[in-house]
Amino acid sequence: MEAPHGVYRIGDSGEAVAEIVGKLQRLGLLTGGHDVYDEATAHAVRGFQQQRGLIVDGRVGPVTERELLAARWTLGDRTLSFTLSAPKIPSIRATANPSSCSFACSASTSSPVNGCDGT
Repeated sequence: MEAPHGVYRIGDSGEAVAEIVGKLQRLGLLTGGHDVYDEATAHAVRGFQQQRGLIVDGRVGPVTERELLAARWTLGDRTLSFTLSAPKIPSIRATANPSSCSFACSASTSSPVNGCDGT
């Protein structure tokens, strides 16, 4: 019997339960292969839920299933990256009047810089 609404509990069976059992076995929480959600499976699920700080009810719902998927990763298994989008640079409006220039001009420059006359 497949679980309705994606919540698996004692008595359920099928491919999804076999996957849950396999994940629990890979985590070392369950021994023996089967495709029936029995008391041993529920016990292993409760232990997993307690380890992960989840509500401990022995059933595999969406939250527990998501955590079972995430539990297969350990530190260093995957490369994480952080990508920044291009920063927005404010545009500088040129001024036609050099005397109102607010840029700091270089004293060593003899030619006008950004509309400044260097004085």
